[in-house]
Amino acid sequence: MSAKVKSIILYSLISGTSASIYSVVFNLFLRNNGLTNSTIGNFTSLELYGSAIIGTLLGVFGSSLGKKKIIVATACISGLIMLLRAFFPYPDMLIYTAFLNGGMGVARNILLNVIILELTDNRTRAKAFGYNAGVSMGSGLIGNIIGGYFGDIFGLKFTLILAGISFVLSTLVIINLSYADEPVKVKTQDLLVLKGLNCGQKRIVTGYVLTTAFVGFGAGLFINFGNLIFFDLFKMSPAMIGAALSVAQLGTAIGSFYSHKLSEKFGAVQYTAWMQFLVIPLVMMLGYIRDPYLFTACYALRYSLMNMTSPVTSTIIFSALPKEKVAIINSLSNFMNNIVRGVASGLFGVIVSSGLSGYKTLFLISAVFYILNIILYLWTYFPIRNSTLVTELYKRQNVHP
Repeated sequence: MSAKVKSIILYSLISGTSASIYSVVFNLFLRNNGLTNSTIGNFTSLELYGSAIIGTLLGVFGSSLGKKKIIVATACISGLIMLLRAFFPYPDMLIYTAFLNGGMGVARNILLNVIILELTDNRTRAKAFGYNAGVSMGSGLIGNIIGGYFGDIFGLKFTLILAGISFVLSTLVIINLSYADEPVKVKTQDLLVLKGLNCGQKRIVTGYVLTTAFVGFGAGLFINFGNLIFFDLFKMSPAMIGAALSVAQLGTAIGSFYSHKLSEKFGAVQYTAWMQFLVIPLVMMLGYIRDPYLFTACYALRYSLMNMTSPVTSTIIFSALPKEKVAIINSLSNFMNNIVRGVASGLFGVIVSSGLSGYKTLFLISAVFYILNIILYLWTYFPIRNSTLVTELYKRQNVHP
């Protein structure tokens, strides 16, 4: 990989660690300040709506303003919001900042993916996306452990402040990145997502957006509330919650690093399909298991299996489409993902309001959407499992560990 791609991966490591330190204690911090599950769920829902709307707009038009500039600007805004929330954890402040902050993070991810796409070719793209995803998940592992223990030792507020400062400082890596950030004018015809695509590409785009929506709703019911779930079910301390969530991040990081090798061995589409199928019984089991160790194992395995396939799917999709369409289609998928996650997050407090039995209902509803996802995934990707595109991306002589 080139030095430029390595710089992007370094940024993912530093910013991801900071964000994970923050997120592992943030909901607990809000709970300590008197906010209920329902209020936290509504606040998270609003942030996801911001991710859908602001994130999509910045993702689409970010190239015309300069990708590097947008990444730096949104990171600084997010860091400032992180600090404001730590100092002023009031409902009004959370509401005013939630919508804006949601859009900042998504825009960065979309534009970072576009930059990686531009800096790689078919020989190096699978490895670059896999390594970046692995490092991002690895940073979550580090951040969850640090955040959990710092929250116990130094207090939740201090941990949030430290994470916010670290997040802002991570932008120095992007600022020093030598990248020809020439603004690219977005043409009107490019906004017509399916215009100019062949039948196969239209099928991929349709499946990509809809599978993202199904998984987004299924995961959105609980994924943003992992710390609250572990606290409610097992009364875990912040350190123990951080350790439990880190197990999930570790599995995903390892899987993402080797996703291109596993795809070579078993076939990219076949590998991702099996991983996503195995998620379904794991989600259902979460509704019934009440042993903290077994619950953590199932939670971590579900998270790992689902997310370790993301770099494979992204590589196939982005390589199958015209480069000028990637940011727009990625933004559309993000829009669908965060809209349905916003709705699902809003339902979290309603579903679990009945007490611990509500968590059983929560996970069973989630499993239904994972079933719909695998059906649509097979319809979308199975026809291209042996295509030239997929075999060129994942053949042994072109991809090295």
